[in-house]
Amino acid sequence: GLPEMTDSFDKFDKMGNQNAPGFDQRFDQRFDQTHAKNGLPLMPDWFSETLPDKMDNEESPEFDKRFDQMAEQRFGIVKMKEGAGPNAWKVVDWDEPIPAEDELAFGCDWGTFTSSSGERANICDGGGPASTSTGCPNGRHLTDVWYRDLAGGNEPIFVEVGAGRGACVLEMLLETSATILAFEPHPKNVYHVRKAMMRLDGSLRD
Repeated sequence: GLPEMTDSFDKFDKMGNQNAPGFDQRFDQRFDQTHAKNGLPLMPDWFSETLPDKMDNEESPEFDKRFDQMAEQRFGIVKMKEGAGPNAWKVVDWDEPIPAEDELAFGCDWGTFTSSSGERANICDGGGPASTSTGCPNGRHLTDVWYRDLAGGNEPIFVEVGAGRGACVLEMLLETSATILAFEPHPKNVYHVRKAMMRLDGSLRD
């Protein structure tokens, strides 16, 4: 029930540029307003209430550890790392991208993804909302920001944290030359993304 980020920031003049003076302050204000409106705790409240005074310094050696503990205890947010174990990120092996048990557990209702310029690809909806078949929300804005940042000399790497079913990954694959690092924790969504990627030309996965 929260507004899209671009919806929030479109209401603020000159706030589209993250380097604009006052961006961080206005971002924090909007974060607090949105969370308060939806009955969610404000970050400073729940975090500062549970940590000793010495933890206010983000450079404290214990800060990251305690922050992760609080996030897991209060919101069920678990930090994941590459490696082995239940909370580990796993890099896709495109020679064997989908375990047999996932094929049995999940399925696809194939839809047609349409990018912001009209390019099309298959997308695995898995019986979800039809809107996931039509494109990436704010896809044109996403690619515009990408090309603007690329022109500014930034590295051609796009990181998608929370890939969902892969709509915005498809947008960036079809509309840019970005190298994409996509993270998705939910097993069903991971299955959907991998199935969609397997229907693309192999060069887009390399």
